[in-house]
Formats: sequence, structure tokens, C-alpha cells
Amino acid sequence: MAILTALLASALPKLLLDVGLGWAKSRTDASSVRIRAIAGAVSQVFSAEAERRKARSAERVEAMSFRIFWVPWTIATVPWALWFGIGVLDSIALLDGWNLTVHALPPQLLEHSKAISFALFGSGAVTGIGQLIARALKKN
Repeated sequence: MAILTALLASALPKLLLDVGLGWAKSRTDASSVRIRAIAGAVSQVFSAEAERRKARSAERVEAMSFRIFWVPWTIATVPWALWFGIGVLDSIALLDGWNLTVHALPPQLLEHSKAISFALFGSGAVTGIGQLIARALKKN
């Protein structure tokens, strides 16, 4: 009886450990398969979005090759640049004696001016941030 008890005492923990580890491994394998499936689906979505953006970018580049594309941009940008420049000069008191008043843009032009501002300043900021991130990653 003592031999049977000693045998069970030595074999039971190993058996329980084997069963527990086998269960944990099967759960981990199942979750790994599920995670791989989700990652594959996300990768396909991102790839499709990248292709869509690449196609849209090619369309924009093609549109920019025509002179007529730049006519509305010039019509919208030149007055905005003048308004912005006068506002800057007025704010630093260079036009103090001219008695200019810089008013807010009309609501119908405000949305276009935001797009112009982002196109002028935002693209440079995004490029600068991208370069900082690339430099930081390159150091590591």
C-alpha cells in the first residue's frame, strides 16, 4: 500500500502538470490561430486602403499636370495670401500708420482658407515630424 501511495504521490503531480500544460498549449494555439486570422484580415484591409490611396494620389498628380488645375488654386490662394500677409504685418505693427483693419474672412471662404493653410503649413509640419520620427528610429 505504501508503494502504491508513493507511486501515486510521484505520478499524480506530473500527470496534473502534463494535463494542465496540454490544456494551456491548446488554448494558446487556438488563440494564436485566431490572432493570425485577425492580423491577416487587418493586413488585407490596410493593403486595400493603401492601394486606394495610391490610385487617388496618381489621379491628383495627373490632374496637377494640367494648367487649368492651377487656375482655381491661384484664384483662391492669392487673395488669401494677401489677407494673411496684411494680417501678419498689421500684428507686428509694421502697418501701424496705414490704418488698416484686417477683418475675419467671410464664412464661405473660411473653409477654403483652412484647406489652404493646411496645404501650406501642414504639409511642412507633417514632413518635419516624419523626419524626426525617422531620425529617432534610425538611432535605435
